[in-house]
Amino acid sequence: MASVPQKSARMSMEVRVGTGGFTHRGPAGIAAAVVVSMFTLFAGTPVSVADPYDGDDGGGSSYSGGGDGGGVQEPAGGGAEEPSGGGVQEPPEAPGGPADAPAEAPGGAQDPADGPGGGTQEPADAPGGGGAQDDQPSGGVAQEPDAEGGGMATPTETQASQEDYTTASASEVVETTSTEVSTQEITTYEESISSTVSMSTLTTELTLSSPVALWNSGWISYDTFYRPVFTNPYRTPLSVLYDYGGKTQVVTVAPLQRAALNVPNAGVYNFTAMTRPASGPATNLSVGSFSGGGYQPAPGQAPPQPPQKLNTQKNVLVQVKFDRGTSTPFRVKALTDLGADPAVNGSTKVLLDEEIPAWGQWSKTDKGEALFVISQTQTLPGIKRPAQGPLPGYNIKLASAEKPTTSWIDRNQTTLISVAVGVCVLALAGAGIMVFTKRRHDAP
Repeated sequence: MASVPQKSARMSMEVRVGTGGFTHRGPAGIAAAVVVSMFTLFAGTPVSVADPYDGDDGGGSSYSGGGDGGGVQEPAGGGAEEPSGGGVQEPPEAPGGPADAPAEAPGGAQDPADGPGGGTQEPADAPGGGGAQDDQPSGGVAQEPDAEGGGMATPTETQASQEDYTTASASEVVETTSTEVSTQEITTYEESISSTVSMSTLTTELTLSSPVALWNSGWISYDTFYRPVFTNPYRTPLSVLYDYGGKTQVVTVAPLQRAALNVPNAGVYNFTAMTRPASGPATNLSVGSFSGGGYQPAPGQAPPQPPQKLNTQKNVLVQVKFDRGTSTPFRVKALTDLGADPAVNGSTKVLLDEEIPAWGQWSKTDKGEALFVISQTQTLPGIKRPAQGPLPGYNIKLASAEKPTTSWIDRNQTTLISVAVGVCVLALAGAGIMVFTKRRHDAP
């Protein structure tokens, strides 16, 4: 198992040449890209490289496929070749780094700072994303606090063998469609998951933990039409469930393959991914996010617009505050603010480390630093509604909610009132007896 590539602030343009699966850079690669782009320009249909988080210009990956063979369709007149890596790729002028930044290794994991499931690449020990990392700490919160008392959270990420990831990332991208999931089918998914993960993992020690991991952002990219491209680095089918227009949709990616999905409505979509063996429970559970708004235009139809760039901040202080308890503040590498969510009582929706959905409100620490207080999470998007459950990939401990302290008088208020009333009644009765006796004594 190879190490998981780290995430960074940008990616470079890549041009894949030949059939051997190698990516070449330098003058030859740049010249090839220019030739392809100029050819397309003269043919009358521009090729747009997709950066789903740049609202100003394009930038990212372009995928080609057989016109009649079910692959991703090229724009008329040609198109850029498929990249060998699994990440969203940006041209040199894309946001996130200087134009003269050095080229990065292909297929690396993606920095969550630039959008859900996307971002920029970082050099790693080996290309691809998903190998096991021996020295990677388990999911949770770092023990070493900073000035504000919060350590950096280290979520657990999905893993796959380097060999299988390399095979999957080199496969041809095919088009796929999603299907609506019925209520009965959702129940079947829940039953398949139940033996792997409990729907409520709040323990007596007030620990928020779950075997559901953080989706590996290196396994999703975007094609020239801004469609999400899912990579399945497993030898069993990968099911991806997400909510679309109030209905749960599912898309299945074949083993060791890649698939592009039309999602015409713009927005950020959270999903639950899992592998479905022929028998036995679901495995490799993870939660991630992708950007919608991409589709392959029909003849005469206008091409899709690049999704708007998201409001992402780095090194943000967050805190979980449930009815049952509150965590100490901790930091996440990136937090994306998606604004008020009418579906969850107007709470502010955010993405932790670009993938994990959470809801809450902004606050401040005693020292004036911005703090996001989480009141709800979503352990299994597309299957379960937001609730006070674990954050997928994170291991967080809560302190018991403090019970309000009351005085002895408050605790015995009813008894005291009863005694006071009784004393008054007795006093009035005694006074009445005395008056009656005196009148009888004074009577002639």
